Amino acid sequence: MKKVVGLLALVFGLALVQPVQAAENQTIAIIDSAIDSSKFTNVVYEVCFTLNTCPNGKTLVDSNGSYSFSEGKGTASVNNFTIKGADHGYNMAKIATVTNPNIKIVFIRISDEKVYDTFSMIRNDGGSMSRALAWVSANSSKLNIKAVSISQSRSNFPVGTCPTDTLFESSVATLKSNNVATFVATGNDSKKNHIGFPACVKGVYSVAGATADGVVVKNSNINNTTSIVSRICANFIGTACLKVQDYRGNMTAMSGTSVATVVAASLAVTKIKDESWDVFVGSLPKAGKYPSLLN
Repeated sequence: MKKVVGLLALVFGLALVQPVQAAENQTIAIIDSAIDSSKFTNVVYEVCFTLNTCPNGKTLVDSNGSYSFSEGKGTASVNNFTIKGADHGYNMAKIATVTNPNIKIVFIRISDEKVYDTFSMIRNDGGSMSRALAWVSANSSKLNIKAVSISQSRSNFPVGTCPTDTLFESSVATLKSNNVATFVATGNDSKKNHIGFPACVKGVYSVAGATADGVVVKNSNINNTTSIVSRICANFIGTACLKVQDYRGNMTAMSGTSVATVVAASLAVTKIKDESWDVFVGSLPKAGKYPSLLN
């Protein structure tokens, strides 16, 4: 699922008070379960990295073994969106477009349809996420990607440690050297001294969830290396979520650090100018307890 000295926080709102930048500067990559791009005009490119089920996937081999890969229109879709977790990526893309209607999305699918009997499709094999970020690192300039949003988290490792993933870590570093930010959800395990992986990886911006007044929500993981606190809804009425249309057409309240992360990435690309991401985050004014960016 970023370590910055001290606890920095970024509280994003929906309304934009600054002039909108050119569309090419508002492209983000979303790495998640799957999407139906026929329902989005904002999706400009699709990629798929899984073990088995990419549409028309090529079988490729790296040092970790074989995997399935596809790119181009329709490759991030699945055959059956009723599979548990399949629509998580759709929801993230929907939140991005509600948050920032001008956003352009490169969507990378990393979840197999029916590989794990006990896991929902929201889970992935781990290697797919790392390969996806490596692909973004190699293609960010060509596709004008300014930020990456990863709403994936696991916290089943000892407090004070972070799992090692050299491919993921090197991709984060390369992206950062090209001034592309990697936003990662801290997780929803209610832990106050422990954030999930890959949010714990050095160089990413870990995103915890906050209410409309900037208070961290109870179920959001957070620790003293957390980079950002972002709103847990696409928008607020007071402290309540506005509902967003899900894949089935139902208006649904969506929250959690998954939402907070894609909200952060979608709005940040409209706010940052010519400075580096570290300068941008570090220069945020304080509002209450945290440095924050408000409407």
